[in-house]
Amino acid sequence: MLRRSLGYALLLATGLGAVSCSRHKDESAAAEPSALSASASAAAAPSSMPSWPLGCPQATGTREVRVSWQQVVHTGGCFFFSGPAELGRDTLLGTAARWEENGNAVTLAFGPARFVGDARHSPIGLERTAEHSYNGTWRITETIVGQWSKPSPLTQTLSPGQCPEFHGSYAYQECDEGNPAECPGRCRITAQLTIENLVGN
Repeated sequence: MLRRSLGYALLLATGLGAVSCSRHKDESAAAEPSALSASASAAAAPSSMPSWPLGCPQATGTREVRVSWQQVVHTGGCFFFSGPAELGRDTLLGTAARWEENGNAVTLAFGPARFVGDARHSPIGLERTAEHSYNGTWRITETIVGQWSKPSPLTQTLSPGQCPEFHGSYAYQECDEGNPAECPGRCRITAQLTIENLVGN
């Protein structure tokens, strides 16, 4: 198992912690990450979805969405198997995604990368796990926690900003399965994100 020691620091950000372990990289990144502390387990609510205004994409079923990433913070000296934009080595979480609802089941899909959760919880917690290879097997856990805003009053001309938006936080952690005692690892990402419904879906 290839390992390199690097200095370790945590920056605080809102997000959901997950499982896993540490892997270092030769390249250096810009910042140190936050501790991941939010929980996706919330008291069940009748529905986490607001009433949808006329003209907005339906609140159930499948619809295309646009994702905006903000305040992306990542550990220096690491690479990441998945992550927002250019951070992901194997999986890139970009700006185009698909929101799916089937009963209480919720999925946010960036192509084949699927975050799954439960619409009865508020805030909604979605999670994705995957295995990757790097001198052994690594398991990553990515989480998104947030909720849909209530719709703004409608005007005669409907714009995307008048439909509900999802505001939440993202967190990435990883585990070297050959060294479980050291999990979760030091290589982490936290970010804020906004999911915007595309009018006309």
